[in-house]
Amino acid sequence: MRLQVSGRSNIAALIGLFANAAMVWALSSEGSAIYSHQTWRTEDGLPQNSVHSILETSDGYLWFATEGGLARFDGLKFAVFDSENTPELRSNNIRALLETKDNSFWIATADGVSRLKNGSFRAFTTRDGLPDNDVLSLQQNGSGDVEATTSDGIAVFRNERFIRREADSETLLSGLSRVNRQVQLKDREGRLWVGTSDGLFLSQKGQIQTIALRPFLRSARVTALSEDRSGVIWIGTEAGAARFVNGTLYPIASPEPLSQGLILSFFEDRDGDMWVGTDLNGVTVLRDQRFRSVGRFEGIPEGLIRCVFADATGTLWAGTNGNGLRRFDGKKFSSVTTSNGLSSDVILSIGSDTRNDLLVGTPDGLNIIHQGHVRWLTSADGLPDDLIRSIYKDADGSIWLGTRRGLAHYNEGRVTNYTTADGLASDLVGAVLRGQNGCLWVGTLKGLTCLRNNKVDRALVFSVLAQDPITALFQDSEGILWIGTEANGLACVRGASAFQFSSSLGLPRTISGVVEDAQRQLWLTSPHGLYRVDKAALNAYARGQHTDVSVVSYGTADGLPVNDFGGGGHPTVWRDEQNTLWFPSARGIVSINTHNADPIQVTPRVSIEGVIADDRHLDPSRMVKLAPGLARLSFEYTGFNFAAPHQIQFRYRLDGFDKSWVEAGRRRTAYYTNLTPGNYRFRLAARNEDGRWSSEAATLSFELQPRFYQTRLFSLVTFMIVAGIAYALYLWRVNRVRTQFYAVIAERNRIAREIHDTLAQGLVGISVQLQLIKRLIPSSKQSAEEVLDSTQELVQNSLNEARRAIWNLRFDSGVEEDLPSRLSKAIRQAVQNRPLKVKLEVSGIYRRLPSRIEDEVIRIGQEAVTNVVRHANATRLDIRLIFGATKAEMNISDDGQGFASQDRVKGADQHFGLRGMRERAAGINGKLSLTSSIGRGTQICLELPLK
Repeated sequence: MRLQVSGRSNIAALIGLFANAAMVWALSSEGSAIYSHQTWRTEDGLPQNSVHSILETSDGYLWFATEGGLARFDGLKFAVFDSENTPELRSNNIRALLETKDNSFWIATADGVSRLKNGSFRAFTTRDGLPDNDVLSLQQNGSGDVEATTSDGIAVFRNERFIRREADSETLLSGLSRVNRQVQLKDREGRLWVGTSDGLFLSQKGQIQTIALRPFLRSARVTALSEDRSGVIWIGTEAGAARFVNGTLYPIASPEPLSQGLILSFFEDRDGDMWVGTDLNGVTVLRDQRFRSVGRFEGIPEGLIRCVFADATGTLWAGTNGNGLRRFDGKKFSSVTTSNGLSSDVILSIGSDTRNDLLVGTPDGLNIIHQGHVRWLTSADGLPDDLIRSIYKDADGSIWLGTRRGLAHYNEGRVTNYTTADGLASDLVGAVLRGQNGCLWVGTLKGLTCLRNNKVDRALVFSVLAQDPITALFQDSEGILWIGTEANGLACVRGASAFQFSSSLGLPRTISGVVEDAQRQLWLTSPHGLYRVDKAALNAYARGQHTDVSVVSYGTADGLPVNDFGGGGHPTVWRDEQNTLWFPSARGIVSINTHNADPIQVTPRVSIEGVIADDRHLDPSRMVKLAPGLARLSFEYTGFNFAAPHQIQFRYRLDGFDKSWVEAGRRRTAYYTNLTPGNYRFRLAARNEDGRWSSEAATLSFELQPRFYQTRLFSLVTFMIVAGIAYALYLWRVNRVRTQFYAVIAERNRIAREIHDTLAQGLVGISVQLQLIKRLIPSSKQSAEEVLDSTQELVQNSLNEARRAIWNLRFDSGVEEDLPSRLSKAIRQAVQNRPLKVKLEVSGIYRRLPSRIEDEVIRIGQEAVTNVVRHANATRLDIRLIFGATKAEMNISDDGQGFASQDRVKGADQHFGLRGMRERAAGINGKLSLTSSIGRGTQICLELPLK
């Protein structure tokens, strides 16, 4: 082995100078504090830069009283109330603010008092009992009454009026001019603090003590006093501010708006941040500084810091990207460079060995610093490569070195190398770590390798990490190995299985360092900022449990000097014995005491600020019913986290429309279109990135009224109309079926009548003729032939009548005939060859009837004549057709034997022929009557109405 020594005396002197330097992040005294700050002025939305009073109301808003109006602040934007948009504010010069126990908000102005209650403003003036409209301050006394101090006295508010009362003389301090008194404060211990134009005075147990403000502050004129939750008294003057802690005054030297300007007001919000109102510089918030940056002022040059490391003595070392090694004594950094013997000013890794020698990895080999001497260990001494990317001290005191060309094991002067030939996933080695299971975990360019007993354990090869460049390794107290990768984010190894976390959780894809703080939170460094995530939530997620994983990201908006924490060396994060975390960045070193970074346990309050319905702005407090026909509806809302408003995430749900919560992220407006009429409730919840969802959601209930055709009454009426129409259609269908049924029955009856009156009658006549022929053949052949000819004609006529009846044809003799002619022909056929004298008589003015009616009249007459021929034994038959002005009659009478009694008439009525006559008469709206008596024949009368 070849040793190189350089700059021994310089290194020895440097080591000796800082050998006893303690690594502490201490303040100059117990009362000092480091604050981050943020200021808002008129260019940021404040109506005017003189802020006389500050108040946080129960709904979560911060209110600022200025000389240009009242400003409401949600952390991102201002809403301004002044005499122009709020007439109840009679003056824009706002003096004081007060919220009472009933959530009424009181505003003191230069022209009266205003009250905001249940969404409405009201003004009170001398007409309401104020001694004077010039109101200086407001307070709520022990009885809960509001007291207003005016330029002409004090008044108490009772029964919606102010009543003058005398000032309490006991509150005045003897020996102090009331003219010089500016402000006074009674603290929690009962002590009275009085600020005057000449200084600050403390009254306790009857003694007055003067608090010296000079030379700490440039002015002794006290303009504001306040006590915070820890009992510290904040003092504002016309030239800066200070804190009085345990009997000692500590000036607030920064920021500039407070160190130079006139302080008008203090207010501590629920998160413990102090808001300070000034005369000309707006409002400034002071917060305990979460991160502290160490840079050029402390001796760190501009540029990338690759790695940090604290040795056994607590000394912090930082490796730069070209400016050598830096050592921190708590206040300043000093440098160790090539001029002091280092092989290179580019520092890639830092570590130590069992003798507490400092080990420094560079692109030109390993530097070992022992008692001021520097030795170089390079490839000439057996290392696989000179570029030392990582250094790890094993439990046995040996050293593992990660290089570009393999892993080196340095133990008692001997070097043993491991490469891909020995089973490593890649020769490019980064992070190295000894696990609790005995594995030496080696992070390479192509995944993770386990060395057990100096041999590769091929059973522990994880496919999910096979091609991932491993950049960081950390094992927690539970034995879980946390792995940072270059492109696939965070992974972990539990036992013999590996799990890769999705970047959709909000984790960075590139992770250069992993460490756990005292609160069991994992911190991740990346080129895109610092991240903090709850380890328990990650473990639950890896086990497959459905849980929210809260990831908090920190960047320049949180006070960091830069977002780039890529590092590129080892280690890229360090936790010291005071639980302070140190992070190298592209612009120096950043540290944080993790006790100041506890997860925010208080969920942010939320408020529904406004509703827009079809481009019309509505007041949520008065929105109960919305007019019908609404097309677009949007809800504007906000949440309150003044320290990090950009971290608030929202979700909302419109009961009656949404089936589940809608995750809105950081969006502060919810949109809905084409809502149907009904009752709705809008619910809103929020959370910080590392907090729980709001336990109580903000709600807004309203009713969207329907148009007249969307009402229940309209629906009922419409249903009844539709049901009525359906029932009418049903009845129409039933009647139609019934009519068709009756038509079929009527047609059957008609056919039966036609058969009876035509074919049956013809067959009867033919039968009679055949009987006659039979009797005539023996005696007179000529007569028989004549009857036979007549029978043949009768057969032909019967066939014609049958066809007409079956096909509903009109009786047709071959020429167009009138009713009397057709009736005469039908009668002749019925009485053919009968010894019956027939007389047909027509009277009145004949007019043609519809053919269907004439057919029915002929059939009725034919049936009546046939009955006479068959049953009456008559010798004479008279038929009369009478045509009148309104009716027509057909009378048929005979001189036959008639009917014996009314019973026989009824019996005769049951005969098919007579029943058919009645049905035919009814079918043509006619009236058929029959009279008969024994020995006097029968009369049939058919009456027909004429139109």
